[in-house]
Amino acid sequence: MSIKEYLSEKQGVTRNEIRDLIVKLQLPPVVLELFDDNCSDEIMKKLFLDKDFVEPYYILGLTKEQQEYYKTDRYKPLLAWEPGRIIAYDINTNGFVVYSVELFREENLERLTWEGLFVSEILFLWEMERSDEDILYMGNLFGLENVSEMLESLNAKGERTYDPSFE
Repeated sequence: MSIKEYLSEKQGVTRNEIRDLIVKLQLPPVVLELFDDNCSDEIMKKLFLDKDFVEPYYILGLTKEQQEYYKTDRYKPLLAWEPGRIIAYDINTNGFVVYSVELFREENLERLTWEGLFVSEILFLWEMERSDEDILYMGNLFGLENVSEMLESLNAKGERTYDPSFE
């Protein structure tokens, strides 16, 4: 057994594998900066997004056997998002999913586009009364195309009051 095979057997999905996948998927450069804990963007820091999106150490720190619970052979963890949420890439459907490390249920995973991942984040930032300029900037950094339309729709609804049940 080679060293590479031995490590693969013991480690499961690795940081280098995920880093390579981020590059292969041609995700916006900020994703790699966040993954590498190397985000220097001042707006991202102002919005605390440099701390909300980080390397998915919850999963990468597990053994291969522990990772099997999260089906990392299919769902490749790209970033940890807020406490305990993972953004993963589904290699079978070429889509993205978000799951909780505490409540992983494959049957509950909703397949999303890259832009679809960020709808709840944009809504949250809007409800927390972040400026439209900051939200548009964040959308641009993540390569999102429809943020201005989303903001236009949200602003038409009126007051920016945080309400977790807001549809």
